[in-house]
Amino acid sequence: MNRLFANLASTSIVVGLSVEDSSRSKSVTNSDDLSDCACSAPVPTLGGKMPEIFFANRISELDTLCNPGRGPLLLVEAPSGYGKTALLNRYREICISKGDLCAMIIVGNSGETLIRQRIAEQLSIPLSPTDDLALARLLRDLSSGIVMLFDNLDETEVTIKEWLVNELIPLCSQHCDLRVVLSLRNPDSDPQANPNSEADTPYLFLGYERIKLSPFNSGVIKQLIEETAKKSPPKGRQISRDETEGWAQLILRLSGGHPASIVNLVRELSEGWVLTKQHKQQIELFKRHVVPAIDHVTENIPKDLLDALEVLSVFRFFNLDTINYLSQERLLGEIDPLVFLQRLVRTGLVSKREMSPFYGDAIVRNLILTRMHLLDRERYQSVNRAAQAFYISQISQVGESGPKTGPYRPEELLKLYIRESLYHCFQQALTDGSTAQKTKLLLTCLSNHDQLYIEVLRFLGEDPLAPRSMYRIQSIVRSDADLLAQLKENDIELSLILELYPKHIPEDSRDSTSTPMDSVALKQDNLFRQALESAYTIDELNILTTTLGVRLEVIVPKDKTQPLTIMELVGYYRRLGRFPELVKAAYMGKPDNHMLKQFVEDYFNDFLTPDSGS
Repeated sequence: MNRLFANLASTSIVVGLSVEDSSRSKSVTNSDDLSDCACSAPVPTLGGKMPEIFFANRISELDTLCNPGRGPLLLVEAPSGYGKTALLNRYREICISKGDLCAMIIVGNSGETLIRQRIAEQLSIPLSPTDDLALARLLRDLSSGIVMLFDNLDETEVTIKEWLVNELIPLCSQHCDLRVVLSLRNPDSDPQANPNSEADTPYLFLGYERIKLSPFNSGVIKQLIEETAKKSPPKGRQISRDETEGWAQLILRLSGGHPASIVNLVRELSEGWVLTKQHKQQIELFKRHVVPAIDHVTENIPKDLLDALEVLSVFRFFNLDTINYLSQERLLGEIDPLVFLQRLVRTGLVSKREMSPFYGDAIVRNLILTRMHLLDRERYQSVNRAAQAFYISQISQVGESGPKTGPYRPEELLKLYIRESLYHCFQQALTDGSTAQKTKLLLTCLSNHDQLYIEVLRFLGEDPLAPRSMYRIQSIVRSDADLLAQLKENDIELSLILELYPKHIPEDSRDSTSTPMDSVALKQDNLFRQALESAYTIDELNILTTTLGVRLEVIVPKDKTQPLTIMELVGYYRRLGRFPELVKAAYMGKPDNHMLKQFVEDYFNDFLTPDSGS
């Protein structure tokens, strides 16, 4: 088995590089007012028109702000460029239209006196308050409800934040009907990660109801494109649905879902209603519209941490073992792994929970990862090779330690590590080359990992229990949303890969893991398996199984005197890597069997749940 580990580690996918420009681009970052606004001021098009980007994807958040049943203290939380300022501006318009008094203060680096003056000015209070109590008393004399919106608190000194949250707002709330909304990029960040700034109080915003803004998805991007096309339509032609879908997918891939970057890309699209598919031109689009957003989001992170985040962005999750490995491989420099992890957590970008998606905001990872993928392919490949080698080392440790007790069963860890190693192998295979070249590399990935899976299961004393080895890897690939999306993006059909895969395996290695039960089943169920795979309803399943002389509830192997129970049948499906609907079908065949119901529920909890989070 050690030889197999060594072979797989040494044959990581290496593909030819074709990078037109791998230099790092340093662009001037947008101002906060522009980069933080999902519908900032329109820019002129080539034809002199001014397309307007409408208020998108924030309806539910706006409803939350407008709901009088919500508490009086709200906090809008999102990274730069998500549209926090746009949301507050829209809410301010609604408040004023309802007759409420509303003050929106861009706090920034303002001091106490200036903040009080701005509140008084925006609420049309003629006197300038000299202190907090004076302002509170002036607010008491106002007849209507008062709303205060405080934007751009990230640049504010800690002492001013503490004064605002702990002194001014509570005092004013005692004297009037007040609702307060704060806006921050990351309330939980600890600027101690940056040695040039002070530490925030961790519990400063404890009493605030949080509203987290989500990234834009392809549906929102399509809506943006359609609405923009209505206001600035292309001359002499209609935009097809396929065009809109293609543009939306390209913009989502380049932007990672970052709202401000999406808005800018849609604006550029509206100038001529053409977005290039050429790699070199896509790099230029990325540099113009996405790199400034990355620079802005990460501007306060020290360089060593930012470099580490780029390396770690390749991993879908990580823990201290990952950092230890990367440090030993000299990908993170000479560091104390535990101290380094603590510094990463203090940035607010890294989750504190072990083995969880390590970015608190997935867009940050997407942006950094996309930058490396587009602008530094060689490094992207290198880090993915290191990531795959890390998971292979973890797989070998599962095999060497053998069965043991703990929070994870060895087979669960094995499946997790196989899945992640396969993921990083796919990343290398899909980076460059033609569809045929990528397909060949993907088949190699599948074959190598399947052999590895078999070796470790045998070492653990587990029976692989699969009529054909492809079902095990097929289950892993089908349950991994990231891999499915990447195959679609590269115009590669999963069904084609899985069809070619058994043919790709050398004849002498096929069915090497068959058990006596598998051997019996194979003789009678080739047609049965094909029928099941093409059946989608219970009725179809009953018709097909009846045609084959097999009842839905029972399979009777020729060498067994007793039929399999329905529970054994469900277990049989499980060994074959069957899809959940087959288990549901077996369950629905006898809906009154409470023992069966419990068995199926346990099956879903114990077997399907780990896959669903892939």
